[in-house]
Amino acid sequence: MNMKKKVVGVSLGAMFALASVGSVFAATPATSAAPSAHAHNAQYEAKLAQQAKAQGITVQQLKAQLKAKFEAKLEQEAKAQGITVDQLKTQLRAKNKAAREAKLEQQAKAQGITVDQLKAQLKAKGEAKLEEIAKKQGITVDQLKAQWKAKHQAKKAASQTQS
Repeated sequence: MNMKKKVVGVSLGAMFALASVGSVFAATPATSAAPSAHAHNAQYEAKLAQQAKAQGITVQQLKAQLKAKFEAKLEQEAKAQGITVDQLKTQLRAKNKAAREAKLEQQAKAQGITVDQLKAQLKAKGEAKLEEIAKKQGITVDQLKAQWKAKHQAKKAASQTQS
């Protein structure tokens, strides 16, 4: 039984991380992960479109189904642990943050630098990538960030109206 809980916990953590990836990166486009997240998001959207087509439904309907399944699993796991869904989400966020920090520490150690130096390098690379993307589109980085923010807010508003 304990192994089942661990598997469910890890699975929920992974699902939560994947579900939150889009909003995390859209909220922080200045990080180095934003451009790669954008490419990942395009791949994810294409995969969703393919799955939706195979099921004969729209991408919005598929997303709604996936969200409902995810929420049901969260509720089930929270109930099993005797906590609320919000408490479970807080736990999952803390575990994900700890995992990200551990990964940064490992990468920094491998490069012989501090975590702060690694973060500075990643931020500089992210800013350079943003400048490159903005230049290709013939706009400023601030305009690019504004576009991403508007797109994120529109998606968030659309998902809230569907809920």
